[in-house]
Amino acid sequence: MNRWPTRIRSTRLKDEAIPVKTRLTFYRDSELAGCRLLNLMMRVMTRSDEQAMITHQLAEEYGHASLWTREMEDREISCASFSTGYQTHIGKSIRFTKEPGALLALTYLIETRAHFVYEAHLKWEKDNSIRNILTKLVFEEDRHLDWIGEMGFRYGERYRDALDRYAVLEENVYKETMKGFYAEVAD
Repeated sequence: MNRWPTRIRSTRLKDEAIPVKTRLTFYRDSELAGCRLLNLMMRVMTRSDEQAMITHQLAEEYGHASLWTREMEDREISCASFSTGYQTHIGKSIRFTKEPGALLALTYLIETRAHFVYEAHLKWEKDNSIRNILTKLVFEEDRHLDWIGEMGFRYGERYRDALDRYAVLEENVYKETMKGFYAEVAD
């Protein structure tokens, strides 16, 4: 496993009292934003093995959004975008590039954040339906990290430099997003 150390620190939506509707909307929105990033990668990364891996991950990411959507529908929660979504803020804060190593680094950091947020949530969640989704997603995000890390190392310094450069930005964006998240929840 070729994982590069990241600075992912604050990984948890802290307040267990946050309404389920808000939490599920946040997760669904994040998965859909991940799909948009992977679609960009499809246009930039042209090697056959890269195309295959991105296609498989894209299918899983849409599947993740579908799981959250189905859970919301089962609870009669309306589907909507989250105005202070994490990946929306990433897009505004990090100038996107078409350099494959940098795109892989950004994707790696985002997947790392998702993995740790879901894993932390799983530790306290009591609802079996949500626990089942989180368990599946933690497993799949872990697999995504493996292949992204392996592919990233093919790009050498470009990948490692981008990881270092984006890690600080990602951490700051996450903190700012959570401030907005809690402000929106309070409204």
